[in-house]
Amino acid sequence: MIRKVSGPVLPLSARRAYFQFMAHITKSTKAGVEWPVHTFTEFGVGTTLGIGCCALISGVRRYQGFDLIQHLNLDEQDSTISDILSLFKNKAPAINDQGQIAFEFPSQIISESILRATTPSKFICGLRKGVASDASKRPSDWISYAAPYDQSLPEYFGTSDYVMSTATLEHVEDLSSVYLQFHELLRLGGVMSHSIDLRCHGYKKPWNQEDLWNGHWLLTEDEWGTVTAGHEYSINRAPASQHLSLIH
Repeated sequence: MIRKVSGPVLPLSARRAYFQFMAHITKSTKAGVEWPVHTFTEFGVGTTLGIGCCALISGVRRYQGFDLIQHLNLDEQDSTISDILSLFKNKAPAINDQGQIAFEFPSQIISESILRATTPSKFICGLRKGVASDASKRPSDWISYAAPYDQSLPEYFGTSDYVMSTATLEHVEDLSSVYLQFHELLRLGGVMSHSIDLRCHGYKKPWNQEDLWNGHWLLTEDEWGTVTAGHEYSINRAPASQHLSLIH
């Protein structure tokens, strides 16, 4: 059930990372994934290691983050850790972008024993140190980050138990190659979890004067080339069926 939440909320970066992380692990454990996993890999990290912090506080032993272009802002990470730690300590519900509670805190997944191990100051100091050290240049035992990851990715093949992305794969042109990389990263028995935004992202063609969420599929190839010309991060128009065929 989704319900409205009132009162102050934390900054969007921490709140969104917490929501996205909880969405992934809640649905994954319902599908049979045992939590926590040992090594958690994120593609499309963006400006914050918020999802990585969530993973480590939830019991994951190692986080690996990858981007094609570095967007990570190290100056913002300390406040992100503080905000996310507050959410975990308070067993806060996960709030979506509409300000609604989408998930209650999953105590059946993230147990008291996990939180007792990951919320004390010693653990958090280690987490802050790992993030502040610039994980792209000096990977710690807990955290590594690579952007661009093209050259370094093969050294991580076969190391991950869980590969995930959020609102990333709709922007990838060569999906076959990227999914192959995901499979190469996974250990035997590892899993993937991807949240893909299939909406039009503003690239659309009205139908009977009505704007549709999937109006981008109404455009011809020529029209599509025209509306996306010069857009560095346009979308690929790949349907869900294509992602499903590549994930298996």
